[in-house]
Amino acid sequence: MTSGRALARTGWGALAALWAVYAAATAQIGLGVADGPLRAVPAERLADALVIASAAICLARPLRRGPGRLAWLLLGIGLAAWAAGDLYYALAFDETEIPPLPSLSDGLWLSFYPLSGAALILLARNQFSRVHPTLLVDGAIAALTVSAACIGALWDPVLSAPAGGATALGTLLAFPLGDAMLLGLVAAVFTLSGWRPDRTWSLLGAGLAAAAIADGMLIYLSATSDLVDGTALDALFPAGALLLAFAAWQPAQEPVPVDIERWGMLLTPGVCAVIATAMLVFDHFFALPTGVILLAAATIAMILVRAGFTFRENLHLLARRRTEAITDHLTGLANRREFDDRLTAEVERARRHGRDLSLVILDLDHFKDINDVHGHAAGDAVLIRVAGELSRRARLGELVARVGGEEFAWLLPEADAAEAVRAAERARRAIALAPGPDGIAVTLSAGVCALGEEGDAAALYRHADAALYRAKSLGRDRVVGREGAEMATA
Repeated sequence: MTSGRALARTGWGALAALWAVYAAATAQIGLGVADGPLRAVPAERLADALVIASAAICLARPLRRGPGRLAWLLLGIGLAAWAAGDLYYALAFDETEIPPLPSLSDGLWLSFYPLSGAALILLARNQFSRVHPTLLVDGAIAALTVSAACIGALWDPVLSAPAGGATALGTLLAFPLGDAMLLGLVAAVFTLSGWRPDRTWSLLGAGLAAAAIADGMLIYLSATSDLVDGTALDALFPAGALLLAFAAWQPAQEPVPVDIERWGMLLTPGVCAVIATAMLVFDHFFALPTGVILLAAATIAMILVRAGFTFRENLHLLARRRTEAITDHLTGLANRREFDDRLTAEVERARRHGRDLSLVILDLDHFKDINDVHGHAAGDAVLIRVAGELSRRARLGELVARVGGEEFAWLLPEADAAEAVRAAERARRAIALAPGPDGIAVTLSAGVCALGEEGDAAALYRHADAALYRAKSLGRDRVVGREGAEMATA
């Protein structure tokens, strides 16, 4: 293992050294030093070799077990297409003063973008526990914003270039648009990670950013006839490829949940909204290309879509929080808070319309012994079973709640004391006769009280609770009414 790591470090060090030599050689050419110490370095061939090595490194990554193998395969194929484009261009147009546009090399270079985009989406799916819709929306917002900025900067120079025409214009602009798409996806992942990306995504972002900067500058200088072959600008392309290859061999990270409850989630749409709005305002004073205006408007539209997503997520979050606030987490019944609110409302309704209302308080017998002998997991299973049985026997409009550890409350609107006693007795018998979890015998005691003329919600609960304690004092496993008479026995 140690020798393998040492070999890997040696290999990366050799590639970094070769790139440094190449960068120095191109810088020497850019400075016009004809007789410099690196004049014999075959800069163009070395650049091609570095991109080919990067493709090979990515293509070797799927041979190692772990997540993301398909993603790295796609990225490796994309880098191989990039290298093939470089080789074809060098062989076919080395002596051509003005190469044709588009050409086969352009097709190979452009195929890098969809392959890399698919790889990034797959890697994002592995990075997070699920691909959140926000990822795609934020990616689209960032891509539209970067596209608008690139087209705004490159439109006039490219349009006035000597080798013009609609096809040539579209081919040249396809490169920055592809770069914008990839950087948009990276920005979306950075947003979901709270702008604290891991090493893999940091290297991916740096590599794609280096290639994007080189593409933009290359197109601009080509269009303005200021391009000089073999300058330091060219070193950005193999640097980007090497960074992508290095990212492929970083340790895999465990999937992390998407945390959308952060202010950092607003960074990408917020910054893009400011840029798009600035473009639209700028166009009022200085005319921008129509494409830039359309992209800026599309950015604003996508930000509105993003706001819709955020609003929907907030509604879901609010509904979930409300459900959690009124629901017992173990049994799924209403909790004490919800029961108290409903009891008060039902008492007021019964008073206003002169209708019956009854309350049953139920408590499991010897529940502490169940926990002590069989364990708390068995006790939880008993509570869940009893809660399910009570819920099945409750009629529409009635409420069953867990109001204590092993204590339940059953609110029965439109039911007098006799009806409530019969309902409680049926539930008691069903629970006593059916085998409990792991064969545990389960019985319960119940107290019943109907709303009287003088009573309120507190009095109704107090009288039902007193009846429950009388049932326990009489031997448990029975239903007792308010007056203390035993209504049913085991």
